[in-house]
Amino acid sequence: MLSMTGYGQARREADGRIMTAEVRCVNHRFLDLGLRLPRTLNALEGLTRQLAGEMLTRGHADITVTYLNTREDAVTVQLDEGLAKAYQEAVYRLRDTLGLLGECPPVAYYASLPGVLREQPADEDMDALTALLTDALTDAFRQVSEARAREGERLRADLKAHLDLLSGLVRQLTALAEDLPAGYQARLTERLARLDASADPQRLAQEVAIFADRCAIDEELSRLTAHIAEMNRLLDAPGALGKQIDFLLQEMNREANTTASKSVSLEVTQLAVQCKNEIEKLREQAQNIL
Repeated sequence: MLSMTGYGQARREADGRIMTAEVRCVNHRFLDLGLRLPRTLNALEGLTRQLAGEMLTRGHADITVTYLNTREDAVTVQLDEGLAKAYQEAVYRLRDTLGLLGECPPVAYYASLPGVLREQPADEDMDALTALLTDALTDAFRQVSEARAREGERLRADLKAHLDLLSGLVRQLTALAEDLPAGYQARLTERLARLDASADPQRLAQEVAIFADRCAIDEELSRLTAHIAEMNRLLDAPGALGKQIDFLLQEMNREANTTASKSVSLEVTQLAVQCKNEIEKLREQAQNIL
């Protein structure tokens, strides 16, 4: 069993290039990706989505990639000669207009003016970036899968514990359901005795039969028991099981609701409500199953 919650982070470095990939996954009905890539890697967004689709089947995944190029040729400095000359001419005109004497400002002054010197990132080696990104993402996704497996085992143990509690409640309901007609007959006979009234045995049996049919929950309990057994089987099966388990829990909740609606006993009602509470706890946990 796999959870939809997981985290992975990987760093790859080669030839002065450093790539870091971070993946955070939480539950979601479908595969939903949130990508944050630096502008340098915009061309590799398709690759990122492809790798995510191969490694992740469901869940919301936030994928953050950072890239740093520390190579000596990573950045070049470009001189805008025309702009520098325009600044110089403007400074000379200002000097002449104000009637000032002296030399023009030093080169460092012009170099500090906006736009004269510009940093220009060098063209990247896309093959090298592709290899680094693929390695970093693959490792991060592997860590996510391992985290999902660990969390899945914890989910399995918790779900089985709630299933055991639910199974115990169903057994109690089954025992109560078997005694309901006899209890109703005893109470009816006792009431007639207090009223000093006699009853036709056939009519009494008919009333008991009608009561038993109206409050019969054996079919609901039988289906609920079968659903519990199927869910126990699924919890030990491999693969993505979240949707199947969610469907089973919907059916289990329906049977518990029907049992509660048919109840003519406070004990049955209380047990049915406890069943619904356990099923709700199961549904909350099952939302995280892949």
